Amino acid sequence: MFCPQCLALRDATPGDCCPRCKRALCRMQDENGAMSRDYLLARKACCGSGCRNCPYDPTRSDTRNSSQ
Repeated sequence: MFCPQCLALRDATPGDCCPRCKRALCRMQDENGAMSRDYLLARKACCGSGCRNCPYDPTRSDTRNSSQ
């Protein structure tokens, strides 16, 4: 589970909240083990790895992570 606000990772169950910012925690992986769309959106940039649930257009440089 992860916090969409501060991106902290936690061992938690659905419905738990982040102890830092009190936001509801979200699943980091989908039911098939790929990074979830919610997690990828919270990262705010495409890493260019071709993630199955990527919400970004990897051909647009303004959504790519500058560390690539």
